[in-house]
Amino acid sequence: MSHFKGGIAALLAAALVELVAGPASATITSYTVPISGAQDAIIDNLHHTVDVTTTTDVQRYDLATHALLTPWSAVGASLRSVDITTDQNFLYIADQSAGPTQGVIRKVNTSTGAKANIFYNLAGEGAGAYDIVRLSNNKMLFTANNQFSGGGSPVRFIDLSNDSVTTRANDGVERQTDLFRSADGRRVFMTGGNTSAGDVRVYDAPSDTYKVATNVWAPLNGIAAALSPNGSLLSFEGFNVTLSVVHADDFSLVDALPTYRSGLGFSPSGLLYMADWETELFRIYDPSTLSQVGSFPAGFDLDPFIVGNMIFSADGGTMVCQTGSGLHVFEGVPEPASMTMMGTGVAMLALRRRRARANAEPSRQRGRT
Repeated sequence: MSHFKGGIAALLAAALVELVAGPASATITSYTVPISGAQDAIIDNLHHTVDVTTTTDVQRYDLATHALLTPWSAVGASLRSVDITTDQNFLYIADQSAGPTQGVIRKVNTSTGAKANIFYNLAGEGAGAYDIVRLSNNKMLFTANNQFSGGGSPVRFIDLSNDSVTTRANDGVERQTDLFRSADGRRVFMTGGNTSAGDVRVYDAPSDTYKVATNVWAPLNGIAAALSPNGSLLSFEGFNVTLSVVHADDFSLVDALPTYRSGLGFSPSGLLYMADWETELFRIYDPSTLSQVGSFPAGFDLDPFIVGNMIFSADGGTMVCQTGSGLHVFEGVPEPASMTMMGTGVAMLALRRRRARANAEPSRQRGRT
């Protein structure tokens, strides 16, 4: 796998997007950062970087200088998901590789890049870790990538005070279970994407219980999901599941929404950002008013088959959309009170661009449901 080296200035594409808001205007500056084979990303608010896992390395993008820093190389063998401790001092990374009887989680010091290995005993999975998230009770929760069809995996925890690994008693999840956490780490949405039953759960860290454990009776491939900052609301969709916002406590419906499919994320203020591939806009939805309150152009091709990972800085001013090809960084994301919708002109312009591409590529499949 090739990694991004040198030529940073030539490969960073900056664009200005004007959001008209009455007599004044807010400006979003966007940067495109190519990173080959990007797996997952997290914002380090202490060091003002975006840390991105590739198969073996951790790439680091400096939000102050808008340049890639020297990567931390040879961190693991098959890195995937990453999360960061509350104090922003350590990354914990799920490595899908494993030995005959043990798997490994990679721990990286965010100041020095020093690496430590956290080993755990396999339970017949035949492969390593799959996804990992930080909890509010000073633990990490992670799932495994079971190599065998139909096989399940234990739910495991890492105690961040001593890095000991424990298994949740009498609890297993589907192979390749994806995890989505609230900003405070209180709630985790768990989705099993390998059966038609559509196993979903909402884990509550303070009580160590599942608030929801049910099936949606649809395959969960192409899943996009996000929890509100305090974990009270959940939004999710997939190729076979329509977009909605529900109460995380009991899965009761807040609102059904048009299907946008290319990514979801809650900002620190509790607004839901939705990537709309049909008009190439990021749409902003306020769950408290059940209405769209803003939008701005993505500036790149939103693909309905590639779900972006949307994350925000602690102050909400920076939004990062991570795809397999790298990062799209948006600086100066405004509060909805200071902005209005871009209106028909921007939407039609984006739609014309997409139609032109569709005419140029008649064989490309679109609109899959």
